[in-house]
Amino acid sequence: MQLGVLVATARASTPDEAALITMLGLLGLRIGEACSVNVEDMGTERGHRTLHVIGKGNKPALIPLPVPVARTLDLAAAERATGPLPRPTPRVHHRGAGRRGPAARRPDRRSTRRPPHHHALRPGPRQPRPPRQLRRRRLHRRSRLTDPRTADRRPRHAPISGIRARCLGDDVYVALNDLVDRCVVPYYLKMMNRNAVEYGADLVDEIATVGRSITDEDVETLLRSDWRPRVMGAWFSPVHDVQPVRSALLKSLETAGGYLTAPPLAAAAAALSGEGALDSLRIYRAADIAGAWGGASFIDATIEFLGSQPEPGSETSLARPEDHEHLSELLRLVDRLRGA
Repeated sequence: MQLGVLVATARASTPDEAALITMLGLLGLRIGEACSVNVEDMGTERGHRTLHVIGKGNKPALIPLPVPVARTLDLAAAERATGPLPRPTPRVHHRGAGRRGPAARRPDRRSTRRPPHHHALRPGPRQPRPPRQLRRRRLHRRSRLTDPRTADRRPRHAPISGIRARCLGDDVYVALNDLVDRCVVPYYLKMMNRNAVEYGADLVDEIATVGRSITDEDVETLLRSDWRPRVMGAWFSPVHDVQPVRSALLKSLETAGGYLTAPPLAAAAAALSGEGALDSLRIYRAADIAGAWGGASFIDATIEFLGSQPEPGSETSLARPEDHEHLSELLRLVDRLRGA
């Protein structure tokens, strides 16, 4: 009960605190293991989310991630591809840390301290942990060696709390979980950024089949969600080429936050909306350059493909030859999905 309250409080605070408490409480990691986890340590094994950690004695371990834990870590990672997963918070200085004189001195609390317990004064080896903690630690160690398909014994769609619950509501969050598990998790790693240039040709038919099994509203929901659903929402939009989906696609491009989502969104927007996507492309380009996200060169190639200049009245462009080649490959995939 106390652990549940702690996890719920952390999820209602910040994504970084929620990720740290979740790894400590639900995965059984030590504090040093949890603090040393990076974004690139998250991966996929046989279609299931995993986390690679270095355990005690420098022994690597591959831990299966239950669905609620994976969602929490994704919120902490946001659209970052590298760096520490729980980002360190700035150190808070104590009152009077920069002062001189009596005000900066800490009060003498020796008189208010409780005397040590008499058991602590006895010589001898350190007492072992309580049996409950020992059993919990052994359970977590055994879970590292279990198959990811059998590691999660908790309900997949338990009631949620925190920011996602307040923004979406329980029913919408559960429906989104089902949609993500079915339409996003199996494909987004090979279709994000420019990975579709290498892997997309083999997945187009399967993605088209999955796209026909969902509705226009499902595609709009994916385009309004986090970056991973947005990637697949961009690839499902050619299968649902209607005006509401086009509008959601342009809005998703304008509010995208990194280079992982920009290429699929830009290619789909250029193919479906044509010159109507220029304003959205320029809005994202300005935010990308200001944040140094690394996707502006592909956006410039897309704007030039539509017969315009990235900056009206100027011939300045960040596009490279490989950007035009990758854009052509992605547009071919979009055309195949439209005709599927």
